[in-house]
Amino acid sequence: LSQISMDRRLRPRLWHLAIIAPLLVVFYAAIDRRFVDERVALTMTAEDAATALLREHLAAKGEVRLDKGRLRAGTMYVADDSEIPNAVRGEAHVDCAVFEGRTPVATTMVVTEEGRRESLADANDEIVQRVLIGGGEFRGVTRALGREYLAVSRPLKDRGGGTIGMLASYKELSTLDDDLLGFRALLAADPEVGLDAAT
Repeated sequence: LSQISMDRRLRPRLWHLAIIAPLLVVFYAAIDRRFVDERVALTMTAEDAATALLREHLAAKGEVRLDKGRLRAGTMYVADDSEIPNAVRGEAHVDCAVFEGRTPVATTMVVTEEGRRESLADANDEIVQRVLIGGGEFRGVTRALGREYLAVSRPLKDRGGGTIGMLASYKELSTLDDDLLGFRALLAADPEVGLDAAT
């Protein structure tokens, strides 16, 4: 065969592209989905760690109880202490809050924008029903401070087993979107990353 006829046979035709393009779209969509799933799983693991750390830090201060309607850990009123949530945020790299009933009394969830400062409001009814009243846990997306967060909330119990508050952790969803955009840029620059991610 001549060189010209070999070149023609090896040159991609339009129908080749029509088959390959959808396969590539499906392949990269699957990689996208896997990346998002893994980031969510890692975030939830960090949030689980954060609620466990909140519990440990409170217990280290002493017995956790309500005293005249105020949440105490040992001799300390939790509302008077920002050290615990700040320490947990530094360790787990997620925001967190300690709730007295449905009201946050110690939290890193504060937003300062355009000269105004806004703190986390009371927990929404779904979380209160599931965690504070039902004694279960909440894992999912919630809205706070005008943004959406991936959140974990667990009951905070006294020595007698009564639920007196909640421990919660938060990761803003937009940070996961930013991670995904960075991953897509990396894929565009080096398609072999996609092959590594698929394995």
